[in-house]
Amino acid sequence: MTPDDIRRLEAEAHDAFEATEAGAAMAMRRWHDPPLPPAARIWTGMLAGKRAWRGQPVVLPDKTIGYVFAIQRGWAALWRPAPFKVAGREELLLPVEKIVPYRLPSAVRLGRCKAGHREAPSSRKAEVCRKNGAMPVQPGHRPRGRPRKTQVQSASS
Repeated sequence: MTPDDIRRLEAEAHDAFEATEAGAAMAMRRWHDPPLPPAARIWTGMLAGKRAWRGQPVVLPDKTIGYVFAIQRGWAALWRPAPFKVAGREELLLPVEKIVPYRLPSAVRLGRCKAGHREAPSSRKAEVCRKNGAMPVQPGHRPRGRPRKTQVQSASS
């Protein structure tokens, strides 16, 4: 075994450890701080090309984390915790171009670990997918696609 092989194995082990740590951090966050369901989000204007919602964390120009209250016409009304103020938070009004959405460091790290990797093609996996897609929906489950209109029966019959 050459020194290059040892360095390559160490790098692979480090990458695997990094991915494991990032995944564990994401799992622990789900236990302690569950995300809002989409139905509970109050949507507001556009931030970085996507819809933002009230309470979405963002990175402010001074590299602190703030939260969206509303976005309209290129301006964002934000707040950030301020424990030494009477209300407990500080309100800000900034142009949308100066703020960016906050991204979890563990999610960014996990995405970097996965970047460039593809699932190996397999004839067995393809066969199972075709078989599952051809099966009917089980009773009690909603059918796929747009729901059918129900037929109204006449009262005379």
